[in-house]
Amino acid sequence: MFGTLAACAAPPDPPAADGGNASPDAGTADATAADHGGSDASATDSAFATDSSVADGLVADAASEDAAFNRCAYDFDRVTLRVVNERRWLRPGAAAISVATSSVQTLVEATVDHGTAAIRALAAGSSQISMTSSSGTSHATIEVDLGDSVFATAVVAISYGTGAGFGQQNMPTVVLGPPRGSGAAAGSLDVVSLGLGGSITVELGVDVVDGPGSDLIVFENPFVGFLETGQVAVSADGQTFVAFACDPATQVGCAGVNPVKASPDNGTDPTDPTAAGGDAFDLATISMTRAHFVRITDLGGVDTGGGKAGFDLDAVVAIHSVPHGAADLSAPAPLALAVGAIRSPRFDVVAGQRTQYAVPVACSVEPTGLAEVQCGCSLTGMMAGSGTVTARFGDMTQQLALTVGE
Repeated sequence: MFGTLAACAAPPDPPAADGGNASPDAGTADATAADHGGSDASATDSAFATDSSVADGLVADAASEDAAFNRCAYDFDRVTLRVVNERRWLRPGAAAISVATSSVQTLVEATVDHGTAAIRALAAGSSQISMTSSSGTSHATIEVDLGDSVFATAVVAISYGTGAGFGQQNMPTVVLGPPRGSGAAAGSLDVVSLGLGGSITVELGVDVVDGPGSDLIVFENPFVGFLETGQVAVSADGQTFVAFACDPATQVGCAGVNPVKASPDNGTDPTDPTAAGGDAFDLATISMTRAHFVRITDLGGVDTGGGKAGFDLDAVVAIHSVPHGAADLSAPAPLALAVGAIRSPRFDVVAGQRTQYAVPVACSVEPTGLAEVQCGCSLTGMMAGSGTVTARFGDMTQQLALTVGE
């Protein structure tokens, strides 16, 4: 899992010979643009249903825009979207989709885009997606769960500096929820100006955790030729903060550098650092595995008058997250696969008495030659034998036994 998913080539599309199901796993995709993981459930036992004579595994089409959010093809039977206007592209098996319909069109919009089912979150709730292809009709459950917001949900503290004022009448809502970017040519006005040397601390609706590449994005409102930078620090408990290295002279490592592209008006996924704009940060660079609070401090920006001095905060979003206070990962039963076969075991987040949702994990295998690990926790059997898979997501770890047969 650790390393950048963008550098991880997607597995080939499943062959039609086995009904488009490259492995017996029916996986789960959840949470954010990069939060995806497989499941160790058998396709015949999973909640994934199909009307075709041969069960299709629902996979993210490696030839479609799934490359924009995970670069890996997994099997899916449930997809959870946590941001309104968040999108996913799904295709059952190797056959192209001709028709896709949503059982609750007010919650999820389903269309067909180049043979894949393009789904978009509209409101919180649950909907069934039906996808018709030459191999039959397949179904998947789409959950739009906005309860655990990946954005800031509260302002914990704020200290305005000289020249602040703009946006204060809209506090705190102006910095909560998704960004409203205006692109590279103009800065958004959906912000609060901190003033010179000002600081703000926000609380996220989830815990951001160390995942593949960047884990957190801070959105300001820079545009071409005009920057007001800030330093970002994070904390797990709201008391002890660790700052990301930031050079005000070169802007390296600072927030307020990259224009913001994501907005509810354009459907750009704000959790996708390759598309959303803003400035992304990786917890691993400061040796942290989890954080719940984010603090941004102005680094002596520009006072242009009108209360617009200093860093202008638009939004904060967690790229990789788990429910606040999640304590453990649950592992499936021992995993078995054949040499050359590919499977993606599921590791769910456990919070209290409930299993919240599946997450992508960083997996390692012992002995190392038993299976090859790609795309987080996609395992390819390399030689016959027995061993152990160790998975890690943020500060949580789990193990399961692995057997590879001829």
